[in-house]
Amino acid sequence: MLQCKLNLAEGIKYGVFIQSIVDFLIVAGAIFLFIKLINKIMRKSEVEEVEEAVEENTVLLTEIRDLLRSK
Repeated sequence: MLQCKLNLAEGIKYGVFIQSIVDFLIVAGAIFLFIKLINKIMRKSEVEEVEEAVEENTVLLTEIRDLLRSK
């Protein structure tokens, strides 16, 4: 005959469950901060590229304006 025993001495391991949650939150937080830092660096480089393009366009437009005025 099959006998089903409940081993209540072991019980539910709350400590392991809570530790897994804490570990997950630490890893998730670290990944979140890393991605946020990478996005901030990428956005900063894009802004610098746009500023350089705007400066170049301004110089070119100023030269064109001056050439048209001289005619």
